[in-house]
Amino acid sequence: MRYYRIVCAALLLGLLPVTWGAPDPALPLPGADLVNAGFDGPLDSSGTPEGWSRYISKFGTADLSVDSELKNTGSGSLRAEVGAKSACTVSQYLSVSDPGPFTFSCLVRTAAQATNGVQVSVEWFEAIDWPRRVRMVGRTFSSAVLYGDDTWQRLGAVAMKPDDADLALVAITVGDALAEAGTYWLDDADFSPGARPAPLLGNPGFELDLNNDGIPDNWGRTYYGEGWEIVRDETVRHSGSASARLTGQAGHGSRSVLSTQSSYLVPPQRLQVSFWYKGSGASDNLVDFLPGEGDLAANGTVYFERHVVKLELPQNEWTQFVAEYDVPDDAREFGRMRVDFLMYQRGEGTLWLDDFRLEVIE
Repeated sequence: MRYYRIVCAALLLGLLPVTWGAPDPALPLPGADLVNAGFDGPLDSSGTPEGWSRYISKFGTADLSVDSELKNTGSGSLRAEVGAKSACTVSQYLSVSDPGPFTFSCLVRTAAQATNGVQVSVEWFEAIDWPRRVRMVGRTFSSAVLYGDDTWQRLGAVAMKPDDADLALVAITVGDALAEAGTYWLDDADFSPGARPAPLLGNPGFELDLNNDGIPDNWGRTYYGEGWEIVRDETVRHSGSASARLTGQAGHGSRSVLSTQSSYLVPPQRLQVSFWYKGSGASDNLVDFLPGEGDLAANGTVYFERHVVKLELPQNEWTQFVAEYDVPDDAREFGRMRVDFLMYQRGEGTLWLDDFRLEVIE
């Protein structure tokens, strides 16, 4: 599985056991609610939003302001004009006592190029000697990256609270070390119980290959035997700029697999899976409902339920596969899940895939 190149907040912020500055040692722990969640308050003299901290990547540039015209709600939004090869993060600590899951989200839009990204994340800390020392006690939980959308979109990361954590660091990062300059707007941040990741799938239409290695971002590939190829194909697509091409050559081995997984979500009653395909070969695929990394379902296996998806091939024209699935009771009782896609090419021939969607039905 490949990961996005937007750096997680802990690395980007350069967090160490000792926090920056020399604050008042009697300063109380942060509250449980976001301060200035709508970015309506004025910026301070350093250009930082009220209630938030700001970090700009080394050698990077960014100018923050409150935009009173382009906003979703309230009196304004946070406008971030970020220079080329620059990343800007705004973050704040929150006190958390209840167990998870929690979701940190915000509304974002951008006038940046389609390859410029926005990501939100949550990290967990223990207050050793607040505010002088904090200790990271949980890994980073990050959303998928949202790229180049000029309408308001909700972007959310789901995080499970470790038992010894009493602080959550929530962060929004725009731009990155390879991106072109761009302008971003942030509004209506929220941190609350539950799992509401957004978007559910990253790079579902294979539009992005930011390191130019031929593999779509957020997708992995595996070969079992020789004679296989999986690449991002810009010459054939259902929509957008690319598709994924799976080729089984003459005398091939066992099979090849293209895979991705969704963000964590609270299990609904039903989910719908859809995607488009064309070509030839033999494609028996798997859609797995999983509890999470390192967790076992109540039935003692690594998945709540496994669905086999067999494609009718050959198909000379683009054909849509659509299926609705009831989410099993044990998944809803468990309280969180993710969906894995394992797309196989087992036969000789070329198979194209495009435009995956995972949707909550009810």
